Amino acid sequence: MPQNLRTKTNRVILGGLALFFCLCFSPAFADNSPPQVIEIKPSSGISNPDQEILFTTIFSDPDGWQDIQCVSLLIGISDNSREAHFVQYNLNSNKLNVYSNYQRPVFSGLANLWNQVSNFFAFIRAPSRSIWPVTNTVGSSPGSNNIIENSYLKLNCAKTTISVQGNTLTIYWAVTFKPGFSGLKKTYLSAKDNVSHSTGWIQKGTWFINAPPKIISLTPSDKSTFNITGAIEISINAIDPDKDPLEYKYFLDDRIIQDWTKVSQYSFRPSLTDKGKHNLKIEVRDNIGGSTSKIISIYIFRDFPKPPNE
Repeated sequence: MPQNLRTKTNRVILGGLALFFCLCFSPAFADNSPPQVIEIKPSSGISNPDQEILFTTIFSDPDGWQDIQCVSLLIGISDNSREAHFVQYNLNSNKLNVYSNYQRPVFSGLANLWNQVSNFFAFIRAPSRSIWPVTNTVGSSPGSNNIIENSYLKLNCAKTTISVQGNTLTIYWAVTFKPGFSGLKKTYLSAKDNVSHSTGWIQKGTWFINAPPKIISLTPSDKSTFNITGAIEISINAIDPDKDPLEYKYFLDDRIIQDWTKVSQYSFRPSLTDKGKHNLKIEVRDNIGGSTSKIISIYIFRDFPKPPNE
């Protein structure tokens, strides 16, 4: 690197460090008390994919709730996992947002240098915490008739509400986990105030998202034909990712031919009125509420055997 460029780079670094020290140790920063994470309710529980859950999160700031800039609720196996996802509310913009944990801003040139310096000092202040996530400036307001989402969860803004009293900020998040985001997760809360005090991610609970059963195979095959005089042998092979016990329910069109049972085979003998084309449907459920189903088409024909020739 040429000497003059090295000198300019060093000046930029030193200038950035000096400015950051001024910000960190300014009277406004020193006199301001950091925000606090209080609790999440429920702190544990079980839900199924596509089931809406109302989480209540409580935050506080000794300088008043107005001093809080933004708060977040993160759900994941850890606070730095790429599979962690979080919802965030920014008080200054009055906007809600949904993020994946790996969403980070892209910087270049001097902006990248400043970002690294900022992250370094954020780590110095709280080495056990994650770097504060990016704040999106788009989002939707609480109470608005909008759904914001990513691939794994969605937030119902109409049912997400804010309550304030004294130093306390309470947020009711209406969150729905999508299929594919399942298993035991940890729940974290985080708060940041207007002078950049940040709690980092603090674990406050756990949540289990049930994985529904999966149907591997079904006998008979689709578009099979059967004589009305014989039995239709039905067999289904299904598994549950969480190893939950399974039950099965059998339908011919909308008619239940066998109610919930733990047996994955059923022998159905059609009647004379069952002649024609039908949908054969099998539902599978676990003991937590997860379910799936499979439908095939079958045809039942009427062909009585002829008596033997005398």
